[in-house]
Amino acid sequence: MDGIEATEAIMHEEPTPILVLSGRLNDDATIAFRASGPGGIPSLLTTVGGDLEPTLLSLGLLQIDANAPIISGCPTDMQLLLDPGQPSAVATWPTPLATDTCDVGVIQVVCDPPSGTEFTAGTTTVSCTAADSCGLQDICSFDVVVQPSTVTVDVELSPMMAAGPFDRCIIFDLWDCDAPAGTQHATVKQTLSFVNGRASGVQFPIPGGAWECITARDELHTLRSTDLGLSTADGFEFSASFVGARSTGGHWLVGGNLNDDNVIDIRDFGVFFPFYLTVETAGTPCGVSGPHANFNGDGVVDLLDLIFVSGNSLQASEAPCCGAGGAGRGAAGEDMPIMSISVAELRRTRQYGLIQADVNRDGVLDVADMIAVITGGIVEPPKPIPSSVRGSVPVKSGRSRGDVPRRK
Repeated sequence: MDGIEATEAIMHEEPTPILVLSGRLNDDATIAFRASGPGGIPSLLTTVGGDLEPTLLSLGLLQIDANAPIISGCPTDMQLLLDPGQPSAVATWPTPLATDTCDVGVIQVVCDPPSGTEFTAGTTTVSCTAADSCGLQDICSFDVVVQPSTVTVDVELSPMMAAGPFDRCIIFDLWDCDAPAGTQHATVKQTLSFVNGRASGVQFPIPGGAWECITARDELHTLRSTDLGLSTADGFEFSASFVGARSTGGHWLVGGNLNDDNVIDIRDFGVFFPFYLTVETAGTPCGVSGPHANFNGDGVVDLLDLIFVSGNSLQASEAPCCGAGGAGRGAAGEDMPIMSISVAELRRTRQYGLIQADVNRDGVLDVADMIAVITGGIVEPPKPIPSSVRGSVPVKSGRSRGDVPRRK
């Protein structure tokens, strides 16, 4: 078509004027577009031979949308805790919803990464997108923050300790006293390095939880100590202190407990005696079994170690978290201290490993035997116990053979 030009208005019999646009097509046809009012003559395709009436089509409603979808229910930032030894944590959230004027009803929202993804430590931004069929979209985002929960501790061993350094395995029990019974307790073992009897500012991972109390003990050497002041500012990083004498309000770990019960008494001396005047390793990292009578960490079992038993006799573990009676918790003083027990009773209860500690041979294991060792009045020196049999004589895993297992 060479072009389209407007012609004059043509008046038909009807009163409505019609504007005709015409042009030439292949020199033998004319296309005429006629605009008419309601009831007027339809547009015609006119050729040299006559007029052709085109087919009339009814077009659908053309909708122009300038409004993007609107997302509702976008999650807020999330914080997850990594359990010790785990590289990631799973985050889940309800799927957001979106509404729009272009598409009727609720349209799909797609999040990247999706709910149920395992997130590694650090901060990951999740983007959720809703797109309509008109090509418009709305995006919302939130952060998933994954980090380990940790505790920083200061731990002191009751004096007198060697300069060291040497390692000790400390058992920490964390408590959330308001949580359900199955989730209110977690135990973490950690090897700490002690210098001059103290390990300061040691941080290590713990399970996530709303912990409010912590206890500490060295199952091979000490009583339990309890810090009711376990604190945290953000729910991720906790701190606790086991420092200072009990007499001044401190919670240092009191040495002298060799059978891992709740008191220091003559039974601990019975466990100690076979190791007297022997060479022993200074440290006991986690995984080392007992008994281990070198309390002060100087590598020799001697009078300096016996002082821990004699000087701390009758002391008991501090009260546990959450009060007495809960699963895995022992009340302070539940094991009454025994400072005298007959050899006959030791045989009856099969605590054979303690019998040789009756050094004055009077048929009773008591303070007199302890004094005899301290003053050098031993009737017969103990025979060194080969390391290969220490697990069976006199105790295993910190308890005298025949002892009834006790709650920690």
